[in-house]
Amino acid sequence: MNKFKKIVSLMLALLFVASAFSICATAAEPKELKIISYNVAGLPVGTDVPFNQAALGEMFNESGYDIIAVQEDFTFHEMMVAGLSKSIYPYWTYHTGAVPGGDGLNIFSKYKLNNEERTTWRSLSGVIEGGADELTPKGILYTCIELEDGVYLDFYTIHADAYGDAGSVEARSDNFRQLAEIIEARGTKRPVIISGDFNTSHHFKGEASAEVYREVLVKGCNFKDSWIEVKNGGNYEDFSSWSGDYWGNWDSVDKLLYRDGDGVKLTPTAFEYKYYKNSKGESISDHSAALATFTYEKTDT
Repeated sequence: MNKFKKIVSLMLALLFVASAFSICATAAEPKELKIISYNVAGLPVGTDVPFNQAALGEMFNESGYDIIAVQEDFTFHEMMVAGLSKSIYPYWTYHTGAVPGGDGLNIFSKYKLNNEERTTWRSLSGVIEGGADELTPKGILYTCIELEDGVYLDFYTIHADAYGDAGSVEARSDNFRQLAEIIEARGTKRPVIISGDFNTSHHFKGEASAEVYREVLVKGCNFKDSWIEVKNGGNYEDFSSWSGDYWGNWDSVDKLLYRDGDGVKLTPTAFEYKYYKNSKGESISDHSAALATFTYEKTDT
């Protein structure tokens, strides 16, 4: 009888431990991650550019977002970050400088940034015309972001070749191929987010670089577009319910793409295109900022 009681006691103890482990394993709630991608128009042109850049730091502080990725952060970088709080955003990427030496790409984060890596596009088009892309080493900025202990995110911000002339379209198409190659060659199974100014949109049917973008990134690398998932019902073909200028309204060139990985599921829960304005009520940039809220959830160990 005593032996029987010991066996029953042991079984009950094991069941208790198993139940406790199960509760612990499933109790973790999805956590929120808020990201801004913004072409800040920091080129050394126009009398209001320094004034506009100086307004951005405080705006970012007040945004409540966790990660800020910027493009065209060139000449007036110091003015922009003068008001940016290091206590709110303690992790910054290295600023590469103004035109012509800088790439204009930077990331400011509440989460630790690891393994910063910059790559210049192998194809650029235009010196005086065609977007003047050859005047800067535009390309890709990568970092591995530590969201919490054991949870890492591969994060990219890019600025693709601009304009619609034949040389620019060809260069931009190759930009997307190069980006896909780099992501796949990195070989990690971590979740991935790509932010930035892609200079193309899903609804640009028949435009060669848009077709390459869809083929190599959306289909080839299995990325989803957070605007389409939140605002267009996950439909990548039909945009008939939208109208008007794509700048800041719908399917913009400014994007936040994502895919799951390494037992971490990303889900966009909110998306907005927003024009940040200065104290005069004027838009700080010719671009709207892409604002996305994600949840991330650990689905297995």
